[in-house]
Amino acid sequence: MRALAVSLRKDSVLRLANLVLASSIFVCSCGSSDSTAAWPIETPASEVPEEQREVIADGTVDPGEYRAAFDAFVGCADDGGGSISEGPTSPASGLISYQSPVPLTFPGAETYWEDADGNPVSLDLNVDSVENRCFAAHFAWVEAVYQTSPAVVSAEQAELEAWFRQAVVPCLNSIASPDSQLGIDTPVSEELMQEYADAIRGGVCEE
Repeated sequence: MRALAVSLRKDSVLRLANLVLASSIFVCSCGSSDSTAAWPIETPASEVPEEQREVIADGTVDPGEYRAAFDAFVGCADDGGGSISEGPTSPASGLISYQSPVPLTFPGAETYWEDADGNPVSLDLNVDSVENRCFAAHFAWVEAVYQTSPAVVSAEQAELEAWFRQAVVPCLNSIASPDSQLGIDTPVSEELMQEYADAIRGGVCEE
C-alpha cells in the first residue's frame, strides 16, 4: 500500500493516482459467502491492536468507524505532543487528507520515498515518534481496510479519471506534438502521470 499509504500523505499532485494505481500490500477477502467474515489483511490478527482488530474483524470499515479511528489517532498525537494536520475529505470516497511532521510508516511495511525530482532518498523514518506510535495504535489497519474497500477504490477511480481528463490531458497535450495528442478516452497510466508530475515540477503546467 502506498498508502493509501496512502492516504497516508495525500497532498501531492499524484495523490489519487498513487492510491488507485499502486500495488497494495493488503489482501481483502471481503464478500465471502461463508457466514464468518474473512480476515481482510495479511497481517495476523494477533499483531493488530485490539481497538482496530474489533473494527476490521467483519472485513469492512464504514465511514463512521474510519472517522472515529482517525480522530483517535489525531487525539493520541496531540496528547503526546505530536501534530497531525487534517486536510480536505474527499466527497466521493470519504478519504481524509492529512499531514504529519514525520513520515508515517505502516507497521512492518517497507516504505519508499522520493525527492521533488523523483529520486529515491533515505530518510530517518523515526518509527518511534509519537505520530508513528499513535498511527500504529489507532489508525493504520483501519485505514488500510477502508481505503482498499471496493466502494472506496471505485469512487477514487472515478474521481481520478475525471481529474485526469480535466487536468492531465490538457497539460500533456499543450506540450505534445500534433500527432501525439491524447484523446478524451485515453486511459490513466503511471507513465502519463509521471509525465504530468514532471511538467508540474518543471513549471510547464500549473497544478
